[in-house]
Amino acid sequence: MALRVAVTLGLPDRLRGDGAAVEQAATELNVSPVALELLLGHLAALGIIERASSGYRNTDYGATLCSDAGNGLTNFLHLDMAGGRAELAFVELLYSVTTGDAGYSRRHGRDFWADLARYPRLRESFDQQMTHRFRKQIPQIVGGYDWGRFSTIVDVGGGHGTLLAAILTAHPRVSGHLVRPRTHRDRGRPHLRRAPCRGPSPSDRG
Repeated sequence: MALRVAVTLGLPDRLRGDGAAVEQAATELNVSPVALELLLGHLAALGIIERASSGYRNTDYGATLCSDAGNGLTNFLHLDMAGGRAELAFVELLYSVTTGDAGYSRRHGRDFWADLARYPRLRESFDQQMTHRFRKQIPQIVGGYDWGRFSTIVDVGGGHGTLLAAILTAHPRVSGHLVRPRTHRDRGRPHLRRAPCRGPSPSDRG
């Protein structure tokens, strides 16, 4: 959670180079100086940041949490994006195990897919996370299964359709459908949007 809070506040970006003093960073971020110093001390103990003459600055490891690091960590950790918001629901695990009901809707007032449909920024961050998550695995997934045995493949659950596009490119005779929830006003229940595509050069549709 300390990492998530740091990323949500933009601390890694602020502590580039020579870094900043606690009071200066607290003023710029509009947070409590005392609480921020405690957070920075913990991050220093984790090796994310280090003390410097100016206050605190990133370590090489901490620099991987900057928004332009290109590794998907900001998207995954930020509490205002889909990954971070989903993990906030983990505090409802006891409720879920006890009742069998989803903790996400108890925490946020609606289920996960309805939440993505209500907030476009969450939808986009989820799609980005799905795309980044499978980026390195796509060749293994495409080559590790006989996808050509099917006439049609349906990709359900989010993302930009990158995996589906790769499968259709490798199997030109197969057609595919990308199915995703979309923004709606029907009591938070997502409708489905279907985008057909076919190899050998399927477009990445959403």
